[in-house]
Amino acid sequence: MHFQIPCCIDGSELVTGIGSRVLVYETAAGDLLHSLRGHKAEGVVKYNHNDSVQVLAYNPLSQQLASGTANDFGLWSPDLKHVAKHKVTSKVVSLAWTNDGQFLALGLYDGHISIRTRVGEETTTIQRDAPVWTLSWNPNREHMTDVVVQHLITNQDIRIQCKDYVKKLAVYKGCLAVQLPKQITIYQLKLGADSDDMLYTPVAVIEQELECNLLVVTAQHLTLCQDRKLQLYSFQGVKTREWVMDSIIRYIKVVGGPAGREGLLLGLKDGQVVTIYIDNPFPVNLVKHNTSIRCLDLSSSRGKLAVVDDNNTVQVYSMQTKALLSQDSNANSVAWNTEFEDMLCFSGSGKLSTKTADFPLHQQKMQGFVVAFKGSQVFCLHYNSMQALEVPQSASMQGYLAAGDFDNACKVACLGVPDAQWAALGHAALQALELEVASKAFGRIKETRYLRLLHQLDQAQKAGQPPAILKADVLAYQGKYQEAARAYARAGSVQRAMDMFSDLRQFAEAKAWAEEWERTKASEQAPLRPGAMLPDRNGTGTLSQALVQKQAEWNEEMKDFQAAANMYLQAKKFDKAVTIMGRNQWWDKLNQVVGQLQGQDDAERTALRLSAAFFRRAGQTQFAKETYVKLQDYQASMLCLLLH
Repeated sequence: MHFQIPCCIDGSELVTGIGSRVLVYETAAGDLLHSLRGHKAEGVVKYNHNDSVQVLAYNPLSQQLASGTANDFGLWSPDLKHVAKHKVTSKVVSLAWTNDGQFLALGLYDGHISIRTRVGEETTTIQRDAPVWTLSWNPNREHMTDVVVQHLITNQDIRIQCKDYVKKLAVYKGCLAVQLPKQITIYQLKLGADSDDMLYTPVAVIEQELECNLLVVTAQHLTLCQDRKLQLYSFQGVKTREWVMDSIIRYIKVVGGPAGREGLLLGLKDGQVVTIYIDNPFPVNLVKHNTSIRCLDLSSSRGKLAVVDDNNTVQVYSMQTKALLSQDSNANSVAWNTEFEDMLCFSGSGKLSTKTADFPLHQQKMQGFVVAFKGSQVFCLHYNSMQALEVPQSASMQGYLAAGDFDNACKVACLGVPDAQWAALGHAALQALELEVASKAFGRIKETRYLRLLHQLDQAQKAGQPPAILKADVLAYQGKYQEAARAYARAGSVQRAMDMFSDLRQFAEAKAWAEEWERTKASEQAPLRPGAMLPDRNGTGTLSQALVQKQAEWNEEMKDFQAAANMYLQAKKFDKAVTIMGRNQWWDKLNQVVGQLQGQDDAERTALRLSAAFFRRAGQTQFAKETYVKLQDYQASMLCLLLH
């Protein structure tokens, strides 16, 4: 019976085992080169096994041949005078060399896998639950003997060659612990190194074979977990403390703390979540979950605890009240955002789910396990590859805006949103007079126009300007003039509405708004009715008159004196109309105005006296005399006749 037929590395020879015989053939011609009966190399080497040869394997880089039986295995090579044989605890049913030929793996019938050096020394054993019928090494052996440390932010990495099988790893801040078969090496990130320069140097070696299921490193200690037991070791290999839990420990996470006093968060098989401080012998029970815990994480301010259990359910607890806050399904790992307290993500079923506050989940495709969540980036481990995934934050920001929570909306925006979202945040905060948030938003996108407005609003707010007026100012600045006018009116500052329309030279729009506002006030039976008097900076007049006066002032400024004079007359600003006509020597038109004035109030009498003065200086004696008569100033009238 042929158990296995391997070839040498160059393919020139083939070996097969039949019973207790080992036959070596030339592959090209098929000629028998060697016949080793009972592992007795006739003319080559004496090579005895007491049992049938079960499996053979050539070293890929040399002529070394490994043969396995029910009780031992042998290592033969042409340059040796004898065959090295080594006892095994069970039948050897499979063999496999590493690509570099330095290690040989033996698969045994009782489920053991024995890793041996090329001279047969055992370095590692692995226990399986069934016979190991076949073995295969990863083609890249460095995946088992090298450690790669990757910087998640800069994406830089460094490779540490350990030259031995790496059993476990642990990293915390600048500390790295690597467990090899017979020792644990502690590395430290080199002090004073550039932020972009990653250089780890060994600082301590614990030359002990310490068995553990989980390995954790902190600033000054190692913590080894074996089922229910935790053991604390110094970097010198001295055991300083031990804890025994009520159930098997499934998950450990370092939650920070002062050097030598860090806290560990434990998830147990019975659903208990426990905190241990490494300088304190007493564990603290936090939460009792109803299912075995697979993964857990604590929020940045330690206010909330997220737990993933064996039912693929993620649940969030309040650390203060221990109450269950939320629950979601399809989770195999979880991580809180290190830069925002109320945001976490979890992976499962080929999706990444992001949860912020009580808002709906945001989901996107992702394979692997969540490792960390920082800002808008989620880091996930998929097989042996670390990937960074961008998480959009716009939906979370809009959720906070809808809730009126501008501070948290700004914090979410700082995690990473497009400029359009910053602008939306700025405008919403501006409308709500959240000036600090608005300033951050507009400053982020360099919107100097609104930054100037914010400075003005800040000064007005400090001066005691009512919020209603400030909100109306914002509407006016945003071009919502009709809304701004109504806001000014509701705030009792009609004059500001007039100033706004005047500055914009939108007199038609102003008139339409004034008429609408007067109708509204009349229907509400407000004190101000159409035709009622309103205060303004130059005296008194109706709302419509105030608008006409503003238009007249603009026409005068634009040197359209005829239109300005007419507007002043409509606004009953007779003195201004008379002044324009007198300066432009429009005597007939001025005389018509005098004819319309009755001199019944101070404004009309002032206008008449001003008109008479213009007539007299211009030599318009008849017009002057008639004007003085209307003023009942007969002495001035006679004087005009005498002078004439």
